[in-house]
Order: sequence, then C-alpha cells, then structure tokens
Amino acid sequence: MENKIIEQQRIALNLKMLRMIHNLTQNQVSRDTGIPRGTLAAYERCGEISRERLEKLADYYEVPMEFMTTTWNKLQVKVPRAYIS
Repeated sequence: MENKIIEQQRIALNLKMLRMIHNLTQNQVSRDTGIPRGTLAAYERCGEISRERLEKLADYYEVPMEFMTTTWNKLQVKVPRAYIS
C-alpha cells in the first residue's frame, strides 16, 4: 500500500512539473487531451490515475511511460532557462 502511495506522489509531481515546464495551464491540457480539468487537478494532488490516462498524458508530453513514475533527481531533464533561478 505504501509503495502505491509513493508511486502516486511521483506521478502527481511529474505531471505538474511537465505541465509547468511546458508552460501550460490545466485548462490547456484538458482541451488538448479531452481529460476534464478537475480530473487533471486531482491527478496532480495524488489522485488515482488509470494506466490508459497515464499513457495518454505520457504521449501528450512526449515522454516514455517509465518517466511518469521516476523521481526527478534520477532524470536528466532540460528545463527552460526561465525556470532556473
């Protein structure tokens, strides 16, 4: 059970960070993917997400599925200069 919670936390963080890196709002992602904005918000707050929806969002952000459950400190991510202080 604890592992599932940790995985949901990683997914939530990755979804939010991907959206922010791409400078998108939840409304824009919702419009582009057909996933309701409230549902996206729930995913970013550690809500349960189906594999199908996770795949859809991975495809949308053009990242492999494995990326969605990986911690950021283990990834090499190009962050736009605007986000680096």
